[in-house]
Amino acid sequence: MLTAKQGKGFFALVVGIFLTTIYMQFIDWGAATPVPDILQPYPEFPIHYFSSLVTGFVTALISFFTIKLACNRYKLRESKHLMLLLLPTLGYLAYTFMVAQMSFTAILYALIPAAGASIIAFNVSNTEA
Repeated sequence: MLTAKQGKGFFALVVGIFLTTIYMQFIDWGAATPVPDILQPYPEFPIHYFSSLVTGFVTALISFFTIKLACNRYKLRESKHLMLLLLPTLGYLAYTFMVAQMSFTAILYALIPAAGASIIAFNVSNTEA
């Protein structure tokens, strides 16, 4: 049977795995997002970056609220929990770098804002307690 500390660590790892898998879906959704008509007449705006901006914004937003909710609900306060939240993301990033370098930049557009939002949400949740 798991102790309370082990249960929190396991829960943090499960949330991290959930976020990592949902990031891949966000990359697909961001790539499928059409460019608004307002931005199409401006050639100086790189249209091919629009999907990356959408992906980064959505992953950061979802990560922030998911981590904040998990930290407040399950009282994840130790830095070990933050490491367990980010470990699946960093592991997948390392795997992608070694195996599929072509999709590495697309994944970075999702994971860097999400990791930053996760750290901010974790720190905000800990300062509120």
